[in-house]
Amino acid sequence: MAMDSHVENQRLYGAADARITLTAREQNHLHECCVCQGVFVFFFDQVVSQLKNTSPAGSESEPAA
Repeated sequence: MAMDSHVENQRLYGAADARITLTAREQNHLHECCVCQGVFVFFFDQVVSQLKNTSPAGSESEPAA
């Protein structure tokens, strides 16, 4: 995969969400490309935020005395 041929955003989001595994070529590109790394980190942060917002009710409440 050439440096000017970035990994598709949908594929990066799927990998960040652990729904797909990138191909070896996509993984190599991701390791070498700052643009794709930045997009991946953004998507990963979004996934983590969503997980935090959907945690079970009461998980952040104070412990019972």
